Amino acid sequence: MLRLPCVLLIYAFALAPVSSLRGQSAEQKVIRSILDKICAVYMGGEVKKIEINLRKGTLHPASYWNSNITIKHELYEMCRSFGADSLNALAFVIGHEFVHSTQVGTVSIPFNASRVCNNDNEYCHKEREADVEGLFLAYLAGYGNYKALLPVFMDSLYGRFGIDRDNEDYPHLDERKKTTEETLRKVDLLIQLYEAATQLIAIDEYDYAETCLSYVEKYYGGYEVKNSLGVCQMMKIIDLEEREKAFPFEISAKLRLAGISRDRPELKEYEKKERDTLILRAEGYLNKAHEISGGNAGVVVNLQCLDILKGQPEKVLEIDVEEVSIKQSLVKALAHFYSNESEEAIKLWNEVAQKGGIYAKHAELNLKKDDESSAPCALIEMKSYRPDNGKKAPEIELTDDIGISIVQEAGAYIYYLFDQNNLRLTFRSSSLPLDTFPGKLPQPNIFTEKGSMVHCPIEKMLIHFDSEGNASNWVQYWKD
Repeated sequence: MLRLPCVLLIYAFALAPVSSLRGQSAEQKVIRSILDKICAVYMGGEVKKIEINLRKGTLHPASYWNSNITIKHELYEMCRSFGADSLNALAFVIGHEFVHSTQVGTVSIPFNASRVCNNDNEYCHKEREADVEGLFLAYLAGYGNYKALLPVFMDSLYGRFGIDRDNEDYPHLDERKKTTEETLRKVDLLIQLYEAATQLIAIDEYDYAETCLSYVEKYYGGYEVKNSLGVCQMMKIIDLEEREKAFPFEISAKLRLAGISRDRPELKEYEKKERDTLILRAEGYLNKAHEISGGNAGVVVNLQCLDILKGQPEKVLEIDVEEVSIKQSLVKALAHFYSNESEEAIKLWNEVAQKGGIYAKHAELNLKKDDESSAPCALIEMKSYRPDNGKKAPEIELTDDIGISIVQEAGAYIYYLFDQNNLRLTFRSSSLPLDTFPGKLPQPNIFTEKGSMVHCPIEKMLIHFDSEGNASNWVQYWKD
């Protein structure tokens, strides 16, 4: 759902000069690579069948038409002039045009042109949506520095292509700068809510996480947000039922969540109704994610976990595949466990544990006799970083009841979550150095390809660890 700084992929190759290779040119490979990464983020590994080409003499700098994105050579060279930000600039253009391919009823729309957008009509809305969603999508694909880049990009675009105040095809530069400022504000908010949602899921605040993700979903149609919303529903089900084993929920290709809880008595009638509602909502979100992604493996795992939560583990065991993946082994082990076949479950968990890596850690969680997930973190004199003068009211309304305020300071973001204008949760996400940890830490409840995250409920902290066990990012939170 969310991409944390520790798992964000930053692609550090420069744009190649035009006509530098024979055959498929180097610049063609670059734009194809960026489009493929954007497709993969939006669709969960699937690559949408869209052609992308560089052309000379085209009317507009960039355009989308009939499953084809066209980039003018001169625009490519303009992006190349940004040096270290050349890929970020080109990713914004390609992201913008890719979004047009997802919009219902889109025909031919040139990049940021205004002849068809001279009033508040459908084309205007599509252009604004493409600006916001395209920039957000480029960020998710690993292309950052959008705040400093976009205003300069617009100046260069107008200057390079001789767009002046009398050009009917484009808005005036002053007008364009105003809309750019609004785009930056929206994208910045989407990124902060997206990142906050992962932290909120990790500290078991699923309702607030769902609220943040639902707001993002209004502006972004990619599979990952819908998949994460489905995971939120399943985590709520686990909270209700207090199941004793870890479920290998997958939030994204780089982030995996372990849902653990305890045995409990039979659910009360109102809890059963709530559970049924959550199942239906989870199915809705996950089925949408499955459709968008074309059957992403992580979404499939989540749907199979949902079958187990629905009390239908036999559906998972009935699946017949020639080669069982490690992910599939974890889910099948759970299905065996909840079918009262503990020996088969333990056998599969042991097999996965011996292979090492992220999945091995997950299998080890379920093999442990004494679950340590709720053990306190032994922190040395960890002081409280709670702000002295917090926000008194929400600055952004996410729903009719829930609002949020976000404050940036050196090395940290502070989030204030309100329910009916009453402050309910404050959390501070920081990348500043953290004291070393003595003693034994609890088992991680989120695994990433570059480490793990540990929730310390007693100390009200969430700590991100890199692959070497060093604390990197960390969160401190306070409930009111």
